Amino acid sequence: MIRTLHIISLGLGFLLLLLCTPLKGQNQMTEDVIYLKNGSIIRGQIIDQKLHESITILLVDGSVLNFETGEILRVQVETKAYLYKKLTYRSRQLAYKYYKPAKQYINLDVGIAFNQARFGPQLVFHSHIHVGVRFGERLYLGVGTGYDPYDRGTAYPAFVVAKGAILDKPITPIYQVKLGYAYAGGTRWNSTVFNPGPMGMAAVGLRIMNRSQSLFEFVVGYKGQWTYQEYIEFQFSPMGLEEQVLVTGTRLYQNIVWQVIFNLSS
Repeated sequence: MIRTLHIISLGLGFLLLLLCTPLKGQNQMTEDVIYLKNGSIIRGQIIDQKLHESITILLVDGSVLNFETGEILRVQVETKAYLYKKLTYRSRQLAYKYYKPAKQYINLDVGIAFNQARFGPQLVFHSHIHVGVRFGERLYLGVGTGYDPYDRGTAYPAFVVAKGAILDKPITPIYQVKLGYAYAGGTRWNSTVFNPGPMGMAAVGLRIMNRSQSLFEFVVGYKGQWTYQEYIEFQFSPMGLEEQVLVTGTRLYQNIVWQVIFNLSS
């Protein structure tokens, strides 16, 4: 009986060791990141931390840095900006080879646009959602769709998007480019045919990262949408009589767009 209990206890101990071992070290895809008040960002593995005093971090090249808590804005665990691999020759370290790991992202773009209408500019609401892969903070590539209303009808765009940050800081300028093709989503009361086509958008703005790591981006830019339209227009004849005239042709909508971009990624 005692021998059986001893075997069971050894088995439970071994199982507990297996469960706890991955938690003891740092995940290969994550790293500790220290954001300093002077704008610097330090990446590595924290090896010592004294509450309310200092933090010691081990960098990938083997050097060790120590920072007082008064210098630190925040500390968090993030997906590694780079993956490193030591290159050796005859047991002698030569260099580090690195690449940026890809990570999925989801963005929701909500904004307003000034559309061209018959009686002047028209303020409308629009929204886009896009998913893709993040190759570091400098480049996001994705595909998306959305809802774009116009004075003669509604367009549902399907597009590819490239976006990214200019600086590796909590507050940084950003860029965004969308290219695609829109499909008809219906016509207004004053239109009989509304067939959208190619669309494009280019914008610049600002990204703000708060302490919970959520991203808020504000952009302003230009959006162009080509369409083919047929609609009835009332005109006065030379005799002063009002008559209906069928108007046909292509039209390019040129819009100024403001957007707030929400990061829905985990």
